[in-house]
Amino acid sequence: MEAPSSAWGIARRAFGYVIGSDLVALMVACVLAQLIAPGALGNLGRLFLAFAPHNLSPDDYRAAAATLIVGLALYRFRCRSGKAYGMLEVAAGVFIAFHILEQATGQAPAYANAVFTILGALYVIVRGLDNFYRALAPGSTAVIVWNSLFFGRRGVSSKL
Repeated sequence: MEAPSSAWGIARRAFGYVIGSDLVALMVACVLAQLIAPGALGNLGRLFLAFAPHNLSPDDYRAAAATLIVGLALYRFRCRSGKAYGMLEVAAGVFIAFHILEQATGQAPAYANAVFTILGALYVIVRGLDNFYRALAPGSTAVIVWNSLFFGRRGVSSKL
């Protein structure tokens, strides 16, 4: 039995019962361990964070965590207010088109690439959550928890 205060125990309790996947819980535990004590996992931690450069600062981890939190909030907003979220997507698409035109003429502000990169990351997070939900088994405990967290429908076991 894992120690309740270990990163594995926290991840297993927080994500394992919802997702039912030890692999996902292990990846979350590695990320938590890297946040709590960077370098504590050595190469194992880097295995799950292989896409990241080796010189990440605590601010980088906070920015990644904040992006994930905003992505979860956007997914919840999408689940509860589809029309408004769709309008937000259309507006983002228009702004991206203007940005591309500004880049072509050399008038794009320096921060614009970072803003649109973050918007792209948020979109990928929302799509990933949606794909994950579609893959859940209908009637499972995971669907009930998911419906409650994101759709605001408690006790509903059918997919929405």
